[in-house]
Amino acid sequence: MPVIVTTARLYTLRYNSTEVLLETGSYKSLDLSKIEPIEWIRFHKNFTTSGDGLGRTVFVVNSAELPTFLDMISRAQDFGAPAT
Repeated sequence: MPVIVTTARLYTLRYNSTEVLLETGSYKSLDLSKIEPIEWIRFHKNFTTSGDGLGRTVFVVNSAELPTFLDMISRAQDFGAPAT
């Protein structure tokens, strides 16, 4: 399972897609209260340009949270499986 470990702080933003201006990619009105710190994130990404549909699950983990992440992942059998 690929894991990228970073010292960067990780955040997520909950937003409505209609709040993003298509011309610029910026927000009409950004609500800072919807920015939340996170310890890690999982995403599914295709790493080929062939279009064969093969992808990988990749985790990005804040380095301070790596021990907790490794402990949790060792106890969860399907943690790395793509969501259905």
